[in-house]
Amino acid sequence: MIAWRKAAASSVVATMFAGGSALAQDKCELDFGGSYQLTSANQYLVKGRMGKPDEQVRHMRNAIEVLTKDPGKVKSQTARNFVLGQALTWWAMRPGTPSLVRRAEIGYKTNPEEMLDLYAAIDTAFTVVETSQPACASETRAYRSQIWTPSVNAAAAFINNNQLDSADAALARATRIWRGSPLPFYYKAVILQKRNDTPGATAAFLETVRQVTPEMAAKDSNMLQIRQQSIYNAALFLQSQADELEGEAKAAKMKEAGAQFKAYIDEYPQGPSISNARTGLARALGASGDTAAVASVFAAMLQNPSNYSDIQLFEAGTSAFRADRKLDAAKLFESGLQQNPYYRDALYNLTNTYLATEQYDKMLPMARRLVDVDPNYPDNWRLLAGAYQRLAAKADAKTKKAQLDSVVKYHDRFQKAPLKVTFVGFMHADAKHTLTGEVENLTAKAATHNITFEFLDKEGKVIASQDTPVSVPAKGKVDFRVEVSQPGIVAFRYKPIV
Repeated sequence: MIAWRKAAASSVVATMFAGGSALAQDKCELDFGGSYQLTSANQYLVKGRMGKPDEQVRHMRNAIEVLTKDPGKVKSQTARNFVLGQALTWWAMRPGTPSLVRRAEIGYKTNPEEMLDLYAAIDTAFTVVETSQPACASETRAYRSQIWTPSVNAAAAFINNNQLDSADAALARATRIWRGSPLPFYYKAVILQKRNDTPGATAAFLETVRQVTPEMAAKDSNMLQIRQQSIYNAALFLQSQADELEGEAKAAKMKEAGAQFKAYIDEYPQGPSISNARTGLARALGASGDTAAVASVFAAMLQNPSNYSDIQLFEAGTSAFRADRKLDAAKLFESGLQQNPYYRDALYNLTNTYLATEQYDKMLPMARRLVDVDPNYPDNWRLLAGAYQRLAAKADAKTKKAQLDSVVKYHDRFQKAPLKVTFVGFMHADAKHTLTGEVENLTAKAATHNITFEFLDKEGKVIASQDTPVSVPAKGKVDFRVEVSQPGIVAFRYKPIV
């Protein structure tokens, strides 16, 4: 899935700007003496910030006038630009002030009718200070953030509301005032994604990955999530582009996608998209012609399955199956089921994997366990019938009839099933477990049933149970939700609904 994090931008921004002060090892020292312009401008700044509202504009115009009328006479150009940047920031923050203003409107006497880009002017002034006195960077960033922070927050809100043109404008304001954060690159990537500009979004996500370094991600959980999501999204977009190509171009683009999937797997082995990343990597390696490398995707898990959880092994098994590594998939499912023998989805997937790999002797006991766990999902009975059918094809005369009888029996149960139980989720939060699903009435008569769910530990022992009544209209469906609190639960089953 390609996604973007809805930004809690203020927390990210606060971290980014707080980082600046830590970089300044020396004290910021500016020389404000020997110049009446600086003395006057500082006085005007104080009056403009604290004076009466109807007088503030006049004071701020005066501040800019004395700083720009004859700038060459000011002894310290660094100090002059520091004060000028503050005055310009006040104008930019003043409600109703556009980003492009007539110079005379804010106090310039030179070229009064020309238009001035306030944000670019602020950046220019503070860049002079930061270049001359790097120790003052934390001071200038405090002023830059007054514009940058609300602009980036506004961009995030506009993106969430799909107001993409407004988001672009907000990002433009932010990047004119400060370019020291990776956030605008990430937000731009998301905007391009939402506009279905696959090449543009890919490039922007890759640039975000370059901007959010591993060191930065290690210090900031927000940056960590942005880097993680950007690597994964870039991989998906690269693979999507590869699917539209042919020949050597396709192989080359798949190789790029594979590199990003591998980067995700290496950096985030517990990441939320790890299963899909393994599938993507295996497919990319195969499509790029490196079929020998496909096996390496699952090699560590196959060699040392005890190092991984049951869920990790089940997810890897699904990835291996999708990557057409069906024998590897079977081994991964088997290893996971050794830890958690009654996990319904794994039982279903392994049964189908045995079918796909023609391991019918193994398919039969797995299908039996599956129908014991999930007796009212009709397809499970079809799988059981299929296992008997394939074994019957190679059976001797003595056992063939019994097996064919079983085929008829279980296929009939598949075809005439009155109900279908489907599971949507099995969520865990410490000792609380939530099972959700749906009951479908396949008959033309309304029915009321009581489903007895049993919750199991890793040995298959029942450690909790709950009855759930459901009333289903004819040819209708009803959702159910079961919640139970008990530590040690890893799987479930339910008693057959007659």
